[in-house]
Amino acid sequence: MFSKKLTATFIIGSALTGLAGTALAAETNQDDIVQMFKMPMMDKNKDGMVSKQEFMDMMSKAWDMKAREMNLKGGKMNAEQFDLWEKLLGTSLRG
Repeated sequence: MFSKKLTATFIIGSALTGLAGTALAAETNQDDIVQMFKMPMMDKNKDGMVSKQEFMDMMSKAWDMKAREMNLKGGKMNAEQFDLWEKLLGTSLRG
C-alpha cells in the first residue's frame, strides 16, 4: 500500500517537474538551437556521420520550435520574424 502511494507520488511529481521545466523553457534561446545542431544530436542512426536527411530533420525541428514560439501564420515568417531567426542563428541570411 505504502509503495503504491510512493510510486504514484513520484510519478505525479515527475510529471509536474517536467511541465514546470517545459514552461520555463518555452522561449528558445540561441544555446538551445546550437545544442540541437551538435553532431551527436543530429546523428540519429549513430553511424558517425550526419546525412542531409538528418540535418534537414533537425532544421525542421528547430523551425517548428520557433514557429510555435513566434505564432507564425500559415507557416511563414514576415521580415521582423526573419530578423529574430537571424539573431538566433547569429548570422545574416539576407543577400
